[in-house]
Amino acid sequence: MAEDTRDFFQRNVAGYLLKPRNQIGMIAFVAAFALLFINLFTPYNLPESGSMGTTKFMYLVWSIVLVSFGLVIFFLSRLTMALWTKRYAINNLQYVVWVVMEIIVVAVIAAVCFFCIHVERDFMTALLKCLIYSALLIIPPYVAAVIYRSLQDKKSKLNKIEEDLDKAITQKAAGRSIISFYDERGELQLSLAKENFLYIESSDNYIAIWYLKNNLPRKQMMRMTLQRMAEQLQGTSVMRCHRSYLVNMEQVKVLRRDKEGFFIEMGINGVPDLPVSKTYSEEILKWLSM
Repeated sequence: MAEDTRDFFQRNVAGYLLKPRNQIGMIAFVAAFALLFINLFTPYNLPESGSMGTTKFMYLVWSIVLVSFGLVIFFLSRLTMALWTKRYAINNLQYVVWVVMEIIVVAVIAAVCFFCIHVERDFMTALLKCLIYSALLIIPPYVAAVIYRSLQDKKSKLNKIEEDLDKAITQKAAGRSIISFYDERGELQLSLAKENFLYIESSDNYIAIWYLKNNLPRKQMMRMTLQRMAEQLQGTSVMRCHRSYLVNMEQVKVLRRDKEGFFIEMGINGVPDLPVSKTYSEEILKWLSM
């Protein structure tokens, strides 16, 4: 356990904590938390001091001034950190020490201000109180921000892994005559060997993908419009034969015409004949004559 802790502190700080946008977001979050905390819990008891005024409005004004001083300190601190980390690595221990120093600097400046304006008569008492209050104002939002950024970073990495996996599957599928189906969010839902894929049936905002499993027809529902799926499968052997159907032309055994029009037969038990509308009949006939 001790060794794990030592390794953690010696490890370089996570890159996402040093990104300028995340640094600015963290400072803003700390400032908002501090302003809310000071006005809800009035830790500095400024309204009780005659020199500060006795109204909540005056307390709000002085809390804004106090937080503004803190913002300047944090901005200068994080600017220094950004310049430092461009040339040198910083580990987790150094990062924690840096945060502690920020708390101490804020506390010292606040204590000097309160001592000078006679909010506290004893400087050491003012410094002790300001150290406690500064820690309460800074540490919780820091921890919350770090946890949030950590979760966001993990989510981003997982999404990247999923994207890489999808690409790998797609690339592998291309070499093995496999068709992959993605839903409306772009997430892979199903990959099939071409010889097992039969047809797709529209059902409002959903589609039913029909395929063979152990020589029996099975289907999988997916949230996607037929039009978008047709666009996704352009350039493959999948063609639209009807406003409600896409068909794998490599599975077509017979194109039959009767008094009701053209119908596609696949010669597989349990698979119905699919209608071919006039709009798509020419393309279907062209495919079959190739």
